[in-house]
Amino acid sequence: MNLTRIATLAWSDIRHAWRKPLPLVLLTILGFVLVGLAAGNVTIVAVGGDIGGKKNWLNSETSLAFVDLIFLGMILPFFASVQCGMSLANDEDRKLDRVLLSTPLSPLEYAIGRFLGALVPLLVVLLLFVLLQIALIQWYPRDRADVLGPFSLANYLRPLLVYTVPLLLFSAGAAMFLGTLTGQAVLVFAVPTLLVIGGALFLWDYSPAWLPEWINRILQWGDPAGVRWFLATFLKEPRGADFLNTASTVPDTPMLASRAVFALLGLLSVPLSARVVRRRLRGTSPAIDLAQIPSSDLSRQGETDWTLRPLPASQQRLPGFWSTAWAMLALELRSLIRSPGVWIFGPLIILQVVTMGMLRLGPFETFVLATPGSIAGGSFNTLTLLLVLLILYYSVESLVREYRHGIAPLVNSSPAPTAALLTGKVLANGALAGLIAGGAFIGALIVLGYQSFTTGVSFGIEPGVFALIWGVLLAPTLVLWSAFVMLVFSLTLNRYATYGICLAALIATGLATQWGYLNWASRWHLWSGVQWSELDRLGFAWKEISWNRLLALCVTVVMVALALRFYPRRTSDARGAVDRLNPGSLLWRALPILALALPAVILAGSMLYAMRRGPEGGPAQRQQKDYWKQNISTWRDTPVPALDRVTAQVDLFPETRSFHVKGEYLLHNRSEKPMDAVALSLMPHIDVQTWTVDGTELKAVKPIERGDRPSIEDRSRLMVIRPQVPLAPDATCRVGFELDGKYPQGWSKTPTGAGEYVLPSGVVLTSFAGSFLPLIGFSEGVGLEPSNQPEAREYPDSHYLDRVDPAFGPAWGTTVELTISAPAEWTVNSVGEPEPSTLADGRRTTHWKTTEPVRFFNIVGGPASLVSTEGERSTVFHDRRHAFHAARMAEMLDAARQYYGDWFHPYPWSSLRLTEFPGLSSYAQGFPGNITFSESIGFLAYKSEAGEADTVDFIVAHEAAHQWWGNILTPGKGPGGNVLSEGMANYSAAMLVEQMRGVPTRRSLLKKFEREYLQGRNPDRERPLHKVDGSRPGDTPVVYNRGGWVFFMLMEQMGREQMLQGLQEFIRKFKDGPDFPLIEDLVETLRPHATDPTAFDTFVNQWLLGKVLPEFRLADVTQTSTAEGQHTVTGTITNTGTGTVEVEVALVPPATDSPQQGASPEVGDESREPGSLQRVTVGPGESVPWQLTSHFTPAEVVVDPDVKVLQMGRKLAREAMK
Repeated sequence: MNLTRIATLAWSDIRHAWRKPLPLVLLTILGFVLVGLAAGNVTIVAVGGDIGGKKNWLNSETSLAFVDLIFLGMILPFFASVQCGMSLANDEDRKLDRVLLSTPLSPLEYAIGRFLGALVPLLVVLLLFVLLQIALIQWYPRDRADVLGPFSLANYLRPLLVYTVPLLLFSAGAAMFLGTLTGQAVLVFAVPTLLVIGGALFLWDYSPAWLPEWINRILQWGDPAGVRWFLATFLKEPRGADFLNTASTVPDTPMLASRAVFALLGLLSVPLSARVVRRRLRGTSPAIDLAQIPSSDLSRQGETDWTLRPLPASQQRLPGFWSTAWAMLALELRSLIRSPGVWIFGPLIILQVVTMGMLRLGPFETFVLATPGSIAGGSFNTLTLLLVLLILYYSVESLVREYRHGIAPLVNSSPAPTAALLTGKVLANGALAGLIAGGAFIGALIVLGYQSFTTGVSFGIEPGVFALIWGVLLAPTLVLWSAFVMLVFSLTLNRYATYGICLAALIATGLATQWGYLNWASRWHLWSGVQWSELDRLGFAWKEISWNRLLALCVTVVMVALALRFYPRRTSDARGAVDRLNPGSLLWRALPILALALPAVILAGSMLYAMRRGPEGGPAQRQQKDYWKQNISTWRDTPVPALDRVTAQVDLFPETRSFHVKGEYLLHNRSEKPMDAVALSLMPHIDVQTWTVDGTELKAVKPIERGDRPSIEDRSRLMVIRPQVPLAPDATCRVGFELDGKYPQGWSKTPTGAGEYVLPSGVVLTSFAGSFLPLIGFSEGVGLEPSNQPEAREYPDSHYLDRVDPAFGPAWGTTVELTISAPAEWTVNSVGEPEPSTLADGRRTTHWKTTEPVRFFNIVGGPASLVSTEGERSTVFHDRRHAFHAARMAEMLDAARQYYGDWFHPYPWSSLRLTEFPGLSSYAQGFPGNITFSESIGFLAYKSEAGEADTVDFIVAHEAAHQWWGNILTPGKGPGGNVLSEGMANYSAAMLVEQMRGVPTRRSLLKKFEREYLQGRNPDRERPLHKVDGSRPGDTPVVYNRGGWVFFMLMEQMGREQMLQGLQEFIRKFKDGPDFPLIEDLVETLRPHATDPTAFDTFVNQWLLGKVLPEFRLADVTQTSTAEGQHTVTGTITNTGTGTVEVEVALVPPATDSPQQGASPEVGDESREPGSLQRVTVGPGESVPWQLTSHFTPAEVVVDPDVKVLQMGRKLAREAMK
């Protein structure tokens, strides 16, 4: 091997590489990413603290590695494959390899030279990327200096060398080998497609709780990009800015070896490519006997040897459009069928659809039942991305095929119409997409059939749903993209420029989508626009979707016209180019294009206007800002009256998405001072027709037009009501209103769901959001932009000693009477008890009245498909197709009424209902006696195996618990208040799940609480439970999951009976207000019930008033056995986290042993063999020895086998016996 020859060939390619667009396009894309990083838009996620708090440094090794792994990992493989994949194959097409290899250059030298010539420009781009990265991050003019740490060159270089370079070598080498072996550019792109799409959709992030750790490690080692290891190490369980700012991203030895193996595989692909070249050059030919070749001596041929034959018939007419298109289509289809890429990409896409349908996860990582709509809608994004990439590859190769085979001059000079030639190519790509969609449909049938066979649940096939989503909605995207690729090629006439520009367009689209810059008019790919609901189908956003698809088709027409205009059938001369630049000529030739663009312009303008009139449009946003600016100073802390009674006639018109309300509030001044005025807030979609105050009809006026009392001022939708005389203490005032509303009103800017609405598929309205009635007082959050959102109020530690307002709803209970009218076939539920319905004029009217005061209320219902399943003391209303979990839901509701009533406080209402609503948003809410429950969080869930936490059981138990924690007892407004609602609901659900499903299921549920808490928390912003207020990122898992865990641990510390006695006293003390409780009130109430006050105080100080989080590791584990069969295991346990904690260490028998023999985690304490479990107390940083004995052969040692201590790293807190 001669290094000089290699260097000469490589240097020739390197010098010419910069004349190609690929390196420059790549550098441009990376430059934009770096600008975003320097400006703070692109950074590592889930880190950073409050103002003045700890920040994650932009130049820390982890932040820089995050950029390298995510952005370079998703971009670089495509450019490496384009640059390196066809370098040898192109030489074969041009017969250049014969010329080069006729020199002393060997095939190996030739392959290495070409590989280096293609690779070095990419390495230069990476070097420029690092230099630009250093310059922008270190010297970018930013307002905050605390996001930048000390400069370290190693922080920039180490992630690049450890992660990016091995990925580059692997992608480039594998692409070169496949390109050389097959000569198929499409197969070259299989490498980056599999790496990026497979990684993003599965490999990088798919890590359910049930996945064994050893499989997780194998998947980490098998990830060419290294993203899975990075996410698991640094982001899955965040450890805070201090850790991320100082951590090294150099992995452990096995992972480092994995990086080296991938780099080596890429390099080994080069000699393999050389071997393919060598075999191709040698070739095979039959042995020929020259003596057997007949003589061709013309002198011996006579005149009789010649035969006059007629000339073949020639076609004397111009080829027509359809005949040409059909001929081109047939040619392209033959090429596609022979292409191995179809038979590789097609099954992969089908496999992706099948796995997404079978392994789709819902809340709490529970598998979700597949329906035709969920499969089609759930895979829409995936199919769009994969088919767009596939069409890019095949379109470009189709367009350059004539040039590669040297027949482009013949084709271009023929009289065949350009439109027909291009139409044939586009139709071939359409046939390819249709073939793959058909295969995906077969895959969907397999999923539905398997599900029906294994679960007995069948939703039918519904081919119309697949035709709608994968045909009508997906086709415009593919057609538009094909036209765009064709247009780019027509303008550049260069394969690599087309690839570079199209990939850049895809990357720009992805970033714009991720950062929220695309609206319904610009979302050409309809990404996340197909949000399927079994109850609503696509009705919620059908108008927006339809207009989006029509606009895509109109834009396609314009692009096709431009492609035809610019597609070169002949070489233009300089004089012709100058003539075409004449303004008059340009205008005249542009008129047809402008005419074709007119429908697209009209459609886009109409869509923008509709979005402007919607809730996210300029006028609505301006009105909300005016609401905040005009009223914040005057009305934020103004006392509000009690709402003694609500009476209203509510008419629902689902077919027009509207409602009409005529109602009255009875307002009561329960403060000690007179109220000069009271305020009501109106949401933008409500239009009040008339107002009355104590029976006097009034008109709302602007503040400057205010007259004598009584009066109503309209202060930017804050209605300030001044009665005839100021409202004295204990005085009342009647405020009547008649209003209309359309909800939702107008278009959103982007595809979003909805939590409340009036739709033909269902209705959800609540008093929380003011969706159908005015709100009492001033709403603080309305009109605030995220950038101007102030940090939460800091309350003094003694805040709980004052009179505390409720966290949500009014301070006093309300008697509610609602007369609800809806279409006759509808079922509508509300709070209270219904009187017999009446039917008139095709409408059903029902009067609802509460028997006990409530603080909030709602309306929920649906059309004729809504049926009921009765429990003993509860009712579940659900779609008739979703009956498979209804009986279990009713069972859990009955159990909640019984056990929560025994444990906490008697249930005060006579009925308990749960109503399903369309899954346009995934949530449930527990109003007094009337629970709303989205179809997407339980009704379509798989039933879990025995011993596993079930989503249906948990969510029903959680929402039923809100009848006590939230309704009977409303928490106070202040830090820690919501923990008494959501944390207590999780704690109660864990108790009920254990009562109904057993201890193993409770363990599983608490593990899921723990996992969601650890993965969702923000260590730098996390506050103790008595200080958390829900305003910071990461607060939600603290409130729900840490709160539920800590209350369960507190019960273990106090004792079950003592805890329940304290909670009963707590509810009795605070349930009626007007002083509402916080965490400190709970502690003061529970402390007298503690059997060990000192231990109680220690626990409270660590877990409720502090934020300890232990992390346990076992070390020095050794086993000795006696002849009598007794096994002794010793070791140490270390707490690498925080807090002084008592925790259990236990021996676990092999899975084949009888559970009653030992300390299996599935067996309660009473079944464990004495000596196989030990309780140890270990402080932060301490190591404590332990010793366990058993007569069974231990399989492993487990920390906290009964799942009673919240901790980090539970999967690693165990040791297998060797």
